[in-house]
Amino acid sequence: MGYEPDRPTYQGLLGGDSWAIEVTGAELRDFLALSDRILGVVAALTEELVDEESFSCELHTERLTLGVSGLPASYRWHLQVHQGRRGEGFWDYGAVQEMGAALPEVRSHFFGTGI
Repeated sequence: MGYEPDRPTYQGLLGGDSWAIEVTGAELRDFLALSDRILGVVAALTEELVDEESFSCELHTERLTLGVSGLPASYRWHLQVHQGRRGEGFWDYGAVQEMGAALPEVRSHFFGTGI
């Protein structure tokens, strides 16, 4: 995840091990907001489901979709960017855990810079 506020069109970068997509500041804000909501959904579902039950959820904005699917102890996120150059990618469980832990700091940095 990256952010360069001085770039003209695509200030953000989202990616995984084998993919990356540049996003606008608005798309990055949407991603951060939907990430918070997805993490809340996952926390609520994992309290209700047994380990063998799978789940799936998608949240949408005009600009992108962020989805989660899998088992409570092993799920992945799926991102689709709907406008501009469009694209999609996936994060596996390990990457989601690392990203979830980093989101508060990332959000503070991005929102602190006026995104």
